[in-house]
Amino acid sequence: MPTPISPSTDGRAARMRRAATVTAVASLVTLGLKVVAYAVTGSMALLSEAAEGLVNVVAALLVVIVVRVANKPADEEHPYGHEKAEFFSAGVEGGLILLAAVGVIYSGIHGLLHPSVIRSLDIGLVVALAAALVNGAVAVYLGRVGRETESPTLAADAVHLWSDVATSVGVLVGLLLVRLTALPWLDPLIAIAVGLNILRTGIQLGWRSAQGLMDRAMPADEMRRIGGLLDGFRGELMGYHAIRTRHAGPRRFIDAHLVVDPSLSVGSAHDLTDRIELGLERLFPGALISLHIEPHVPGQREGYHLTPGLHRHQRLPEPPAP
Repeated sequence: MPTPISPSTDGRAARMRRAATVTAVASLVTLGLKVVAYAVTGSMALLSEAAEGLVNVVAALLVVIVVRVANKPADEEHPYGHEKAEFFSAGVEGGLILLAAVGVIYSGIHGLLHPSVIRSLDIGLVVALAAALVNGAVAVYLGRVGRETESPTLAADAVHLWSDVATSVGVLVGLLLVRLTALPWLDPLIAIAVGLNILRTGIQLGWRSAQGLMDRAMPADEMRRIGGLLDGFRGELMGYHAIRTRHAGPRRFIDAHLVVDPSLSVGSAHDLTDRIELGLERLFPGALISLHIEPHVPGQREGYHLTPGLHRHQRLPEPPAP
């Protein structure tokens, strides 16, 4: 698992902006290639590719804007930062993909009912292959940067481009079959298959965006790391509960209640809290942490209300009898 990069790091923002710019330029290049391929051949399958290419351009321009917004520092109106803008971007991209899928499927059905003759197929295949290679290279690059920066926007765009590459390969194989069999109805049938695949990708991106906007808890392995760190303070903590977490891109939000000996001074309790916060910040750079200290009540069993992701149910030892 890659080490999260602090959201305030200038290097992260610069890498994301550079990746967004590369995506925008590549999307314009591939759109141009796909339009040329369709214009040369008149293939419905290549028309579906061009339609998805147009969605790629709009999505890429949106990524350029959102990356700049998401990396803006926190302010008075947005004290928790702007990272959630990335989830909106992924959701909008999913919606655009769904619209493209509907248009592609409609065109495919129309082509089945009114088949047309494909021309200059060899030239169209070469141009479409060039577009697929460009998208594949950019998808690899975006995927790597998205993982290293934990950017939902770049990760979603990488998934979208890989889907585009997969459909392009399917179109190329299908058009080769058209060339070999001279069956014109295969072309619109391929377009419909491409549309269904695009539809699946759009639904997946929309679901991921919704999960981020719904403040989903941190992953289970990260929750276990939090529990392990707190257990390391077993000699000073008498318990912990009400652990709540969420994440927005690379930013983590962690809240917890810490139970301490009531005889502990305010200064000592503050020092303990600082050390726990430092440990959590080392695990999750850039995390926003809120820890609440409360005294242990003798004879009262501490309830541990942990989130489902933290599979720890044992209690810390009871304090010694006075």
